[in-house]
Amino acid sequence: MLRILDNGIESKNGQFHAAWCLVDEDGRRYYRVAVLRERLERAQAEAAQERRTREELQKRLEEAQQAKEKPKKKKGEAKRQPERILTPEELPQLWRKLVEEMSGMIFFPPAQEHFKAQLKPKESDIR
Repeated sequence: MLRILDNGIESKNGQFHAAWCLVDEDGRRYYRVAVLRERLERAQAEAAQERRTREELQKRLEEAQQAKEKPKKKKGEAKRQPERILTPEELPQLWRKLVEEMSGMIFFPPAQEHFKAQLKPKESDIR
């Protein structure tokens, strides 16, 4: 049992179908039910794909804008030390430090002879 609507036909189970109305010479109307479910599903799928594409493009645009913005430094954040030119006096120390780190060996400078200065005056005659 079908009921005629102004813009289509509704079946007894409540599904709506688009209808085309044909009118003959006598004014009789003939409704040809065209189930447009496939067209509707295709249109919905295209709309969903377009929405996903739009969301993806929006996300990429936001990421690109965030990449352009420089991150603000915090107040407590230390600044990078400026590069400096090494002096000839610093080179042996840096070389020694590099060798120690790479080899795992530690450099001990030769011990200074403090005993001569530490001797008391009467003990110095022992020599």
